[in-house]
Amino acid sequence: MAKGKVYSLGAGTWSVADSSTKLGSNSSLSSFSDGKFARLTHEGLIGSNFLYVIGVGANLSDAKSEYSFKGINTTTTLNELEAKISLVEAKLGLKYQVFEWLYLGAGGLIGDFQINYDRTDYINKGGNLENYKESENTNYLGHFYEAGLMFASQSFGLRLGAEINSVTMQKDVETLGNVQPELNSSKLYLEILWKN
Repeated sequence: MAKGKVYSLGAGTWSVADSSTKLGSNSSLSSFSDGKFARLTHEGLIGSNFLYVIGVGANLSDAKSEYSFKGINTTTTLNELEAKISLVEAKLGLKYQVFEWLYLGAGGLIGDFQINYDRTDYINKGGNLENYKESENTNYLGHFYEAGLMFASQSFGLRLGAEINSVTMQKDVETLGNVQPELNSSKLYLEILWKN
């Protein structure tokens, strides 16, 4: 199936570790849960066993945040504020087919990070509404490594894989105390493949 242009549509689970970026003694983002993702990719052969990979996708998860925002007159700091995290990203990389059914891959990531804060939890924790920001976003860069198994005919196939990601924000996030969170995560996925 590698001898041609291959497209895939996939989805799976997204497990994120507590951010290594600290705000005080606590992780700026922690307790990620219900993580999931979906993506569309295109691949093409560039050698006997190598393929280029281009893809776009979205990652979603709930999390706890260390909210810290300096307003005009006061600063509001709240521990473990409920939030929703979304990463919309593009990937560019290479895959190496060890065998027809086994592949390894690596590449780069670029995307948009957005965090949405729960207003009800903000109020319940005693936050100053003058310092409440519903959401904030910034760009990020990162890299990925992956491995998986592929079962394919001449035109269609299935792929089961695992992926490790690491991304870093490219500017300070004001609502997280002006830090640049780093997120390390893993994915397990199932993809449907077809050949054009």
